[in-house]
Amino acid sequence: MVKKFAIGSIAALCLCGSAAYAVEPGAYAGISFGKATVAADEINFEESDTGFKVFVGYTFNPYAAIELNYVDAGAPILESPAGSTEVAAKAVTASAIVSFPFQRSFAAFGKFGFSFYDSDTTTRTGAQLSTAAHTDVNLAFGIGASYAFLERYEVRIEYESIAVDDGDFSMMSIGGVYRF
Repeated sequence: MVKKFAIGSIAALCLCGSAAYAVEPGAYAGISFGKATVAADEINFEESDTGFKVFVGYTFNPYAAIELNYVDAGAPILESPAGSTEVAAKAVTASAIVSFPFQRSFAAFGKFGFSFYDSDTTTRTGAQLSTAAHTDVNLAFGIGASYAFLERYEVRIEYESIAVDDGDFSMMSIGGVYRF
């Protein structure tokens, strides 16, 4: 459902026309909130929580940018009669962004990069508690759309996914951008 919403939103923006995008070269920063889903195949876990990200970037031209972000996927919990499992995931991601400008204020974009992630798993079974931590580097990608207004401000909707060993975590978010 989340992927269909993201793809549908981008497709709707693509139908808006094709004039020059108003973004000038320069630095930007932003914050986004949304639904984060953590999946761990090894323990048959796939749950969601509220996640957020903060990011900074630099736009070279209307078509290319780089971005560094910190993503916190929350700590979703899977409850069962036998106990509970909680997986907290966070990552720092460096990405290259390619934008596809449409009208003066709209653009769709794709991003691809590398993520340095950390996940902590806590399992409670009765009185027994076990924890495991995993840190690694893997690929990250995303798609999104943005709407620029008031010259320095932008609203962004985005779907991004970080591949992790035996699973992934993804986030569908909406946020704001301020251009310096």
